[in-house]
Amino acid sequence: MEYKFLSPDLIPLIHLTFHEAFSDYHVDVTYMTEEVIRNRATKNGIDFGCSVGAFNGENMVGFTLVGIDVWQEQLSAFDIMTGITKPYRGKGIAREMFDYCLPKVRAKGVTNFVLEVLQENDPAIKAYSKSGFEIVRSFSCFQTDPADIVLKNKKEPGITIEKIDKSHLEGAIEFMDWQPSWENSITSLKRIPDELIVFGAYANDRLLGLLAYYPLIRWINLLAVDRSFRRKGIARELLSALLNNVDSSVNEIKAINVDSNDQAMHSFLLNAGFSQLTNQYEMRMRL
Repeated sequence: MEYKFLSPDLIPLIHLTFHEAFSDYHVDVTYMTEEVIRNRATKNGIDFGCSVGAFNGENMVGFTLVGIDVWQEQLSAFDIMTGITKPYRGKGIAREMFDYCLPKVRAKGVTNFVLEVLQENDPAIKAYSKSGFEIVRSFSCFQTDPADIVLKNKKEPGITIEKIDKSHLEGAIEFMDWQPSWENSITSLKRIPDELIVFGAYANDRLLGLLAYYPLIRWINLLAVDRSFRRKGIARELLSALLNNVDSSVNEIKAINVDSNDQAMHSFLLNAGFSQLTNQYEMRMRL
């Protein structure tokens, strides 16, 4: 087995290896085209010089894509995605790729390594734990067909919903009860190289709520409302504005990485017609 650092021109090969590696995954990943892999990697701050491919001769049999960003006020690394093709699993390749990239990651001054893993993926969780990762948070992920969304209440008088630029995303920070996952962080959303749809709720020019939706992967990455204006229908109006802007061909949207302790958001999504898709752990290792 030979390990090599990656480069952007290898995205087509990473794409082929990804679908071999995730053909039996717990969640449908058929939407992961070359464009999605490239743009999602960009969104998550990929550093190709710290990302690794595993090769048997000319054949890529595994890869790990690593992002670098400031996370919780510390320079950190993120496992954007790691995949091993089925015949090569259980041979320690994931660990060897991780060990191969660590010197470069440390040389950049990184102090934390962060990843997300499905809670039903017991082998991966055990392997990460043995490597020194610890579970720090639990996330829930939801999905629905836009046609199944039910919105009952109307907003308070004087509230307007506007489509705005992603440069306004920082306005949501003060509304948040918990820090978003790496995938949903403000810096990740601002790095999206193609379209991000953002709606703001306003009253007298004051921002009261934000919703961000990434059409390429059909994810709601952000939904937050000013604490003083909750339970006034603002979240429903933001969701309604999104539905009016979703193409009629879209039959599934997701709301990912909702903190499992946020029962209010869980209730809102379930009452609106979402169902719970899966759960993830956020794991971290200090370097």
